Amino acid sequence: MIFHFDGLVAIFAMIIGLALLFFLKKKKRYSNSYILIFAIFYLYLCLLLNHTQFPIMYQPELADYSLIVNSINYIPFSGLYFKHFLLNIVLTIPFGFLLPFIYKVEFSKKLFWAVMLPIIIEGLQLFILLLTGIPLRAVDINDIIANFIGILIGYFVFRSFIILFRKLTQKEHDDDHPFIRFIRQY
Repeated sequence: MIFHFDGLVAIFAMIIGLALLFFLKKKKRYSNSYILIFAIFYLYLCLLLNHTQFPIMYQPELADYSLIVNSINYIPFSGLYFKHFLLNIVLTIPFGFLLPFIYKVEFSKKLFWAVMLPIIIEGLQLFILLLTGIPLRAVDINDIIANFIGILIGYFVFRSFIILFRKLTQKEHDDDHPFIRFIRQY
């Protein structure tokens, strides 16, 4: 049996996303601008999940737990493929860019998430590997390092974007638009 991020899984993710958006709008009374950024962030997380965790193959007769050891790299920069490393950086730049719009906290908490997201991604891959015994994905410390770098780059792009945005929207009439007010508050 092979699970893809489509069909029921995608419908379930969509229902959760719509419920979250409804909750944020009606119960928490967040602005439309926040809801838009949150929807983009949620869509990004779904795409990230699709890219890093799926497909999941579960066929007990194909399970070979002896292959698990060969699917895990604990040694930093060992067996490093530059293209793969670079793609893992690019993969998490949106997280570093979008998270500050969603979650207003000091830099140390953002740094915490820059560490935790890659660990969660690789931890889920390890869990799926142990559960299924079929190594469709490798668990790699290099991915954690690359994802961490990508999130930090995304955060610094966010900071640069906010500085530039504020300079470009200093005119008094620019504050009339709710989306501009939303962005300028960061």
